[in-house]
Amino acid sequence: MINPGQFSGGVAFWSDDFDMDLLKVVPNVIKDLGKYADRKLWTVGHLTAGRLNHPTVWNTHGAFVWLKEPVLLRDEHGWFNVLGCVSNEPIVECTWLELLRDQWPHHYPFVLLPKGVRFPEPPMRHFERLMYDLRGWHKDEEAAEQARMAVRVWVVNATRKLKAATLSNPQVKEERDG
Repeated sequence: MINPGQFSGGVAFWSDDFDMDLLKVVPNVIKDLGKYADRKLWTVGHLTAGRLNHPTVWNTHGAFVWLKEPVLLRDEHGWFNVLGCVSNEPIVECTWLELLRDQWPHHYPFVLLPKGVRFPEPPMRHFERLMYDLRGWHKDEEAAEQARMAVRVWVVNATRKLKAATLSNPQVKEERDG
């Protein structure tokens, strides 16, 4: 059972009470994140209760996620342009765990800036397999367990990419030296 705000600094996260929350369907996934679970990131998009609830996404790139808070040059109407993608949404601070919990049911890829590292969308067929099993629509515990393992592989691979991008970024000195 997840207590509201347990993994988001005491503030309820939109998926705390969602039956398909990543932490509920793959309960050991938090261990796979290690110290990166609380790694601060930034995106642009939408908020619920002050926390990330779906970043703005573009068909060409998915969402944009930054290692450091971005300085977005906005026009007189609040619009900014990043790599030809335009929006007027606010900057949203989140953690790596929150981003993964949000990405999991919303199924969007993202680009980590400034490096331009692409992260794929979560494995939708595994989301569906776990949902069918959890909701009793088509129970198959063996298939559900295989799906849980595949989701953990997705999380581990994504966390390794985040770590590599963080450690190779000269703008993120504190994580290399700390």
